[in-house]
Amino acid sequence: MDEEVMSSGDAYTFKLLEKWTGIIEMGEEFRVLYLRNEIKTNITYAYISKLTRLWLELAPILKDRTDLDELPKEYEDFRQYYFDPRLLLKDPEKIFALEEILRTAIEKLKITHFER
Repeated sequence: MDEEVMSSGDAYTFKLLEKWTGIIEMGEEFRVLYLRNEIKTNITYAYISKLTRLWLELAPILKDRTDLDELPKEYEDFRQYYFDPRLLLKDPEKIFALEEILRTAIEKLKITHFER
């Protein structure tokens, strides 16, 4: 029987997809808190932590890419939030913008198109 072996690149892509799926689920919880004006909770702190950590994970992959239009530049605009995630608490709408730029990056990098 032939057994499919996942390459290290495939395994890494799959891990990124798993992280993103967890972030999406946590994002739903955050949205409820946001709607209730209760954003300073452990869920929010964990959500921001996961968003900024994934931002860092994808940053070197996007850096210097010329085939993705303005995405690398727009992505880099969020660097400050990795180094001081508390800034996101001052402007919660930036949390949604960070989620959106991550989603765009994941789509453009075809991470959501993972096939086994």
